[in-house]
Amino acid sequence: MTSGITVMVPTFKRAKSLERCLQALEKQQLMPEEVIVTLRNTDDEALALLLNRHSTLNIRMIVVDQPGVLHAMQQGLNACTTDLLAITDDDAAPHEDWVRKIVDTFNADAEIAAVGGRDVLFWPNHGPRNCVVGRLNWWGGAIGNHHCGLGPAREVSYLKGVNSAYRTDVLRRIGFELPLLGSGAQSNWEVFIGLYVERLGKRIIYDPAILVDHFGEDRPTDSQRVTEKTSDPEQHVQEAHNSCIAVFPFLPARKKVLFLVYRVTVGARNAYGLAQALRFLPQQKWQSFGYLTASLRGLLSALRQSHHVFEDRPP
Repeated sequence: MTSGITVMVPTFKRAKSLERCLQALEKQQLMPEEVIVTLRNTDDEALALLLNRHSTLNIRMIVVDQPGVLHAMQQGLNACTTDLLAITDDDAAPHEDWVRKIVDTFNADAEIAAVGGRDVLFWPNHGPRNCVVGRLNWWGGAIGNHHCGLGPAREVSYLKGVNSAYRTDVLRRIGFELPLLGSGAQSNWEVFIGLYVERLGKRIIYDPAILVDHFGEDRPTDSQRVTEKTSDPEQHVQEAHNSCIAVFPFLPARKKVLFLVYRVTVGARNAYGLAQALRFLPQQKWQSFGYLTASLRGLLSALRQSHHVFEDRPP
């Protein structure tokens, strides 16, 4: 049996969304022992909210002076005193049975090291139902689909950050000091953590009945994400680097080759290969080849770092 659960909510300049998230946590059937909110020292609105609101929750603020969600979550992890640490976003609202179902799932099997579920989206999205969730495909690409996976609970390779929970001791072995680029959302951290949990021989459970409403609020300006209209090649460097470093070190040799061939020749919407550069050439003109060059630079930087990923972490 576990000896308690903490909920961590990283936030940055979305105070109204944070208030909605905290209100949802106040309605939990099983109350967390503590809610850790990590925020930047420049986020005056969120700081004022937390200092002035009255709550039935035991809320602890962790104020950080460095950008990036990973630094903030590492400080939150360092402060956690319970066996379990659940994570959600400030623009999400967990359902009333969220904490209870997470704890019940962990209690069912000591080999389960991570538990998560579906995030119900409130913006247009596409995805098949009863689809593959949280796995790597044939060439090593990460398949998410956590928002549209239905059916029974099952094992997966990684969870989605907005709806995830981990045994704290396992999470501390890995840590959030990951080789990812960016000063905002730092994409693909969930993939890295999940694949590392699998590497440690532990189970990860995705249960579609464990639900959070995910409202998808606009991100602050320092959260880099690539879109079809992006004009900053550095964003492509970061996305290409992160999506590679989160997966490549964990692949067997044969899949490493497939991964590199696919990423260079085809690529993805957020990390161009040659085919993607040609695909977007009509809209982006020759800038698409600038994005291709940037994506390849990101890929190369990830490959250079991939040999050092396990140096300071347990086998």
